[in-house]
This record gives sequence, structure tokens and C-alpha cells, in this order.
Amino acid sequence: MNAEASLQPISPMLADNKDTLSGIYSKCNDVIFRDLRIGNEADAFVLFIDGLVNVEVLDQHIIRALQRVSMSLGDLNAREKLESTLSISNLLSVDAIEDACWHVGNGCILLFIDGLSVCFAMGLAKWEKRAIEEPTAESVVRGPREGFTETLSVNRSMLRRKIKTPALKMVPFRLGRQTDTEVNLTYIEGTASESLVMEANQRIAGIDIDGILESGYVEGLIEDSPFSPFPQMQVTERPDVVAAALLEGRIAILVDGTPFVLIAPATLFSMLQSPEDYYQRFYVGSLIRWLRYLFFVITLVLPSLYVAILTFHQEMVPTSLLLSIAKSREDIPFPALVEALLMEVSFEALREAGVRLPKQVGAAVSIVGALVIGQAATSAGLVSAPMVMVVAITGIASFMMPQYSAGIAIRMLRFPIMFLSGMLGLLGLMLGIIFIVVHLCSLRSFGVPYLQPIAPMKGFELKDVLMRPPIWMQRRRPSLTGDSPNPIRQVQGLKPKPPQGNAPQGKGQGQQGSASQGSAPQGNAPQGGASQSGGPQQGMTPQGNGSQGSSPQSGAPQGNAPQQGSAPQGNTPQGGDSQGTETS
Repeated sequence: MNAEASLQPISPMLADNKDTLSGIYSKCNDVIFRDLRIGNEADAFVLFIDGLVNVEVLDQHIIRALQRVSMSLGDLNAREKLESTLSISNLLSVDAIEDACWHVGNGCILLFIDGLSVCFAMGLAKWEKRAIEEPTAESVVRGPREGFTETLSVNRSMLRRKIKTPALKMVPFRLGRQTDTEVNLTYIEGTASESLVMEANQRIAGIDIDGILESGYVEGLIEDSPFSPFPQMQVTERPDVVAAALLEGRIAILVDGTPFVLIAPATLFSMLQSPEDYYQRFYVGSLIRWLRYLFFVITLVLPSLYVAILTFHQEMVPTSLLLSIAKSREDIPFPALVEALLMEVSFEALREAGVRLPKQVGAAVSIVGALVIGQAATSAGLVSAPMVMVVAITGIASFMMPQYSAGIAIRMLRFPIMFLSGMLGLLGLMLGIIFIVVHLCSLRSFGVPYLQPIAPMKGFELKDVLMRPPIWMQRRRPSLTGDSPNPIRQVQGLKPKPPQGNAPQGKGQGQQGSASQGSAPQGNAPQGGASQSGGPQQGMTPQGNGSQGSSPQSGAPQGNAPQQGSAPQGNTPQGGDSQGTETS
């Protein structure tokens, strides 16, 4: 659409509106103009795009109903009459050509009536959409099996199902001069920092581009350090991950047309955490998290360490192991650095080929190809067997990264560290690690340090980094920006405890737990200590009959000797119960 049409208001003349829209949608054979008369009194036409609307509902419930409406030219109560006649819940008034075209592109039907300076947008969108499935890149053993789709309304509903509070806000944006893509900034009011929400609003509102086709466009335009290899925003397809991030006070950015949602701010440790960590028992979650940290380091430095030791520091290797490695390398014509680069590039090429190939053959090609090439290269004397093992372990370790974007960054940084190690040995390895750590310390994600809570140190947040704490210990939310309006997420005292009831007493104790057992003075039975069955009323127990279950027969006069089988008058021993020996 041109700039003049985007600023043009809707005319009360029906012919002018039709001419304007016909010029905008010229050479668009999928845009339908349908003329009609409303109640044989007012001329009108509907505008829609074929394939984006429910044509059956339009024919049966819209056009037929409009032909029965009595509406004169310039009727001021047109909206009220339409709402009472049409069985449509989503009916909006539009007064600008730009808004009208945007609604048409989103699957609405526009109704123009002669004499009215507004048109009516009816939400009857219907197009083919993908079913909700489990994300293949973020599969879990325990947890929800649903993932986002390419439809923004479906993604919003999935978040609303998990967070039902009205404090969940979704601020709409329309980005892209040509695509006019809808983008939603999502946060929980009262939980997310106001400064964080304002910063995100400013960054998104400042985007001016011709088209937004995926959330990666938005990520590249609002991140803090675009030249950093590390992602500064977390990307996920899982609604439970987005809901958990929102409950921590973060924000989420949903883009129409893609299932990938952006979460900010992000830290390095959030990239190393999996949603399944919080669904398993905390011992298991902590163990897997530490295993993930270990393999993160292995992915980054293992090939470089092997190259540095074999090239410059052979004295660090035990003699027997060094002789074994030297024997395997005696026919290899390349130095360790060239050998490692050859294997790493081949492995990365096989991994990328496995991703691009169809699913039925992709996994087989990547696995079988690696085995065949590794075996052939070893047999041909191009690489040694220890190098094949090092590259294989490194490749397996790289698959343990929960975030694919963070895993790519680590795989990419392996190569410069490998070059430094091949030229300077362990000194080059340490220099590479120092450069990476310094770079990580300088990174920010929406103003939040990338290494938080390690740098800067925040003690109460370390428990969710060094281990996966139990749910009842996660009382405070992460302090992302320092001005969190609601840092407390749960009350104290939620730790599960065993029941506090009294343990059962020894054999012969009263089943009803009489408080007077073993504590009454000798010879004086407490009032109200009736026997379990057939006991006298309160105050009718003769003194001296203190044993439970040995009351006289009903109606016996006070002071008379007890019946046979009852305890004689006298002092009852403490704790001496005779439950179960009632008089017959």
C-alpha cells in the first residue's frame, strides 16, 4: 500500500472507498469484492481475501442476515443494528484505510455501507494451521508435550492457559512496512521490572524495517551486542519455559508466523538449564546440571588441550600413554593441529548434513557417515585413533547444550582456541579462555550482566546455579534489574514435614486416648472418664473405680459393691487399664 492510502480516512461515499481499495489491491486476484444491498435500502459491499476467511459463515450468516436488515442511508445506529442482527462476537469499527487493509490481511471481512464514514471488520479468519506438537529440539522425558505454532493467537492462548491471572499483559506492535507483522511484548504486571518493560517497549517501537518474517529479525535488532557470538536472548518453543520465565520477572516477545519465542534478559546459566531440571527430583536435577557444566567445558577446550599437550607439553603425559599415542601417530603425515582441524571440520559438515537431510535418512547419514569416515581415515593413516576419540567425545558433549544457539557459539569458538593452542601451547589455551571470560563479563542482556549471579556475585541466587534447589527453597525471584516490585514468590515454611500426631501407646491403652490414663491420683477416678462401652454418666463413677472399662452395670446404686468381674473399691494403680474386661 502507498503512503497516501495509508493516511486516507474512509469516505462516506461508497464508490470512492471501492475505487481506492480497488487501486490498492490491483492485480490481486485473491481479493474479493462482493456487492450487496442491505434491506433493499442501502448499498454496500464486502471485501475479503480468498483462503483467509470462512466463506461458509459469510454466505449463510452474514450476507443473508444483512439482506433482512432495515438500514437507511447514513444511519447513525448502524453498529447497534449490525450487532443485534449478525451472530458475530468480533465486530470492530475501522475509520482509516490503513487499518482496514491490516484487518483484511489478518483474515477479517470488511463491510462498507454507503453513507457511513467507517467500515466494519468481522473476525471470521480461517486458514490452514499446524497442529500443536512436541518441539523436536527441546524434547523432555518428563514435562508438557506441547509446543508453540506459527499462529500468534494459538500461542497467546497457550500462555493464558498456564498463567490465568489478569496481570499477564500482552502489548501489541505492528512491525514491517510490507509484512505488517504483529508482535506481542508479554510480561506479568507487578512481577516484571518497570524499567525492563519500558526498555523493551522502546527497543521494539524503534524497529523500522520492510518486513519481519521470524523472531530472529527482532532479536538481531534489539540485542545489546550484535557482534558477540553468544546469544543475549533465550529462544524456546515451549510454553512452560516462557511461563516460568515470566514468573521470574522476565519478558517474552511473541512474533506472528513463528513458533520461536524470545525471552529476555538471558544469562549464560539460563542457557545451560533445561526445563526438565525442575520437573525431576532435585538430586537428579542437580546431578544432570553439573554433568552439563562439565561437558560444556569439554566441548570448548578438549580438542585444544589435546593439541597443546601433544605439540608442546609431552612431558605432562604418562610414559605408557605417550608411547601408545606416539605409536598410533607414527604414520600420520600431519601435525596434531592439522589433524584436529581436519576431523572437526568433517564432523561439523556431517552434523549439518544430518540436519538438512530428510528425517528418515538424516540421522543415519550423520551417524554412519561419521563411523565410516573415521574408520577410513584411521585405516588410511590420515588421522590417529586417539584424535578420532577426542573429536567424538567433543561432538557428543556439544549435544548436551539445551539451547541450540548457545551450542553453536561454543562450537564456533573451538576453532580459534585450537589455533592458539597449536601455536602457543597451554599458554595459547589460557589466553583464549581469558578472552572469552573477559568478553562474557562485558556482555549485557537488556542491561543485566551475562554472568549474573557469579559476576556480580549474588549469594541468594547461587543456589539455583550450583545446584537445582527444591521447590520449597525457591522463595525469592532472581534480581534481574534491581528494582523488582515483587521479589517474593512464595511464603516460608513450605518444606514438607511428617505428620505430628502422637505415636500409639503400648498394649492395653484406651483406643479413645483418654487424657486421664496414668495421670489421675490414686483412688480418685476423674469425672467424665466413662468406659468405652456401657459406662455410667458423668459424675456417676464411684470413687475407687478408676480403671477404664470396669464400670458397674447400668442403674447400680452408688456405694454398692461392684458386680462380679469389676475392680474392687480401692486405689487404682497408675496406668492400670483393664480395657476389654467389662462386666457382663
